[in-house]
Amino acid sequence: MDRFDFNYPPYHVLSGSERLTLQNVVDIAFYRDEELIIEPNTPIDFLYVVMKGVVKEVGCDGEVVAVYRAHDTFEARALVEGTSQNSFVVAEEALVYKLPKACVLHLMEGNSRFGSYFYASVAEKLANRSESPDEDEFESLFTAKVRDAYRDNAVWLDGNATVLEAAHLMKERKTNTLLLH
Repeated sequence: MDRFDFNYPPYHVLSGSERLTLQNVVDIAFYRDEELIIEPNTPIDFLYVVMKGVVKEVGCDGEVVAVYRAHDTFEARALVEGTSQNSFVVAEEALVYKLPKACVLHLMEGNSRFGSYFYASVAEKLANRSESPDEDEFESLFTAKVRDAYRDNAVWLDGNATVLEAAHLMKERKTNTLLLH
């Protein structure tokens, strides 16, 4: 049985020998809620792939920049650049694959389809995913409800409030997003 799941992009394009190379070095780590995985401006030694749980990327202003769930990969560009500008914090207990930097860079150099995935636009990544065998799972992204979205410390405002009231509340709560009810 494989230790790593190769059934989703970009890992599905790896050859048998490339898969074996990755399989021999992959590690699995468990992180608790609110545990810091990556600190800003520290050397990046691994590429991370979420197996289970939720990891949030937090910008230097404290705002959540992105949320990563099962099969999501994070910090490929920082792996190449050496450091990340953002922090990565566990939002829900997570099991994460840790792929060593040297191995990932070797695979990126040797397999252009694998390497180009990490520099692709969001549109290209969506196209890659829609061609994958898990298309039904991906379809849920388009049918998700707003109420199911991850929201950390959501700020609600009455729909009849003025723009000025909204601006004051956003400033007071230090947020750039409001939810109206």
